[in-house]
Amino acid sequence: MPDRIRIQPSADADIDDHFSYLLSESPGAAFRFLGAIEETFELLLSQPQIGYRRNCKNPQLGGIRSFPVKGFGKWLVFYRSSGLGIEVLRILHGAQDIERILDRDR
Repeated sequence: MPDRIRIQPSADADIDDHFSYLLSESPGAAFRFLGAIEETFELLLSQPQIGYRRNCKNPQLGGIRSFPVKGFGKWLVFYRSSGLGIEVLRILHGAQDIERILDRDR
């Protein structure tokens, strides 16, 4: 069973940004969000094919999937499965221009 979660710097920055936003709105929600991120990562690690397979114009993004953050369904984890575990690419809010952001990143 894979046991490794690799978080890209852009995904780490996303977590910080979303946490800061939620902290300004509701400190309790912000800390719940961090816990939900961790739970979601563990679920994806144990069931990497559970996410929705994304079709992106950029060929470098082949094989990516998305899955909602547990309890925060408007936030999506974008990740890729590998033999060693999962690689978390981004965590984006559904209201963001997801395709533009993902294409710009790669």
